[in-house]
Amino acid sequence: EDGIRDVAVTGVQTCALPISVDLSNGSNAIANASGSASASYSLVDSLTLTLGNVTAGTTASVSAPTLTAAGSIAAPTVSLTASTGTLGVTGTISSTATANLAGAGGISGSTGKILGSGSLSAISTGGSVDLSNGSNAIANLSGSASTSFNVGDSVNLTVGAVTAGTTASVSAPTLTAAGSIAAPTVSLTASTGTLGITGTISSTATANLAGAGGISGATGKILGKGSVSAISTGGTVDLTNAANDIANASGSASTTFNLVDVSALNVGNVTAGTTATVSAPTMTVSGTLTAPTVSLTASTGTLGITGTISSTETADRKSTRLNSSHGYISYAVFC
Repeated sequence: EDGIRDVAVTGVQTCALPISVDLSNGSNAIANASGSASASYSLVDSLTLTLGNVTAGTTASVSAPTLTAAGSIAAPTVSLTASTGTLGVTGTISSTATANLAGAGGISGSTGKILGSGSLSAISTGGSVDLSNGSNAIANLSGSASTSFNVGDSVNLTVGAVTAGTTASVSAPTLTAAGSIAAPTVSLTASTGTLGITGTISSTATANLAGAGGISGATGKILGKGSVSAISTGGTVDLTNAANDIANASGSASTTFNLVDVSALNVGNVTAGTTATVSAPTMTVSGTLTAPTVSLTASTGTLGITGTISSTETADRKSTRLNSSHGYISYAVFC
């Protein structure tokens, strides 16, 4: 019953029933596309395609070998796929439910925006994911990249499963790492609020964690036997999960800094406004630890001190506790 029922039409009004656009024949040869549908909009192309303005009531789905989203693409669910080349995002994608982005050769979107405070899945099997525009408005994030994965956001963000071949970098005002984030180098930044870690961070090189309002990771794990830098300019650092597997630790907190590790740990420079507490089976303090109260525990092996411990609260060092259940305590400089 849908359609146009007149011999001459000067304007078209969408009828009561949903109308879809289905141009999903993979043999289409189109250079530029735009359009709208009250229900779903589906387009498949065999050439390099530039996508202008597209709106849909339910789903907007476009696929081409190489695809550039240059206009405004708006639908509750948006799916854009570059099947062999790069997916470029230079315009705006507005999705209130889910935006599924896939670029076999990479996703390039540093100048484009993803809006709608929905969920984003960004996947590249053969390149990087760059969605680093700080104006993005994304509520939930997941994805993967064969090289680097980089996302910036302007709203509170929950990060699910993310994998990258080299670096995974995510920044938002408040950030919760709820899934498994795996890359040699992982950088997570909560620029104004708290960085929460309830999932797993697997980093074989370096995990850079920053939370302006604090780092809350008592239930999350940091694995990979890499290095961890944990910094909070306005709160605590709590990385007390006993399953953490870290080789090197450093960082700072405006109040307390608390870290627990399951393997041999080297501690570099650590500063805390109130208390610095670190525990591991075997520990070496090679940097400078500065806090009114410092507590260091080697639970099964040796506590070695080759750096400096500065405990500023009392001159008689009663606020500094050095514990070694087995082995010995050795130190070079104690301030």
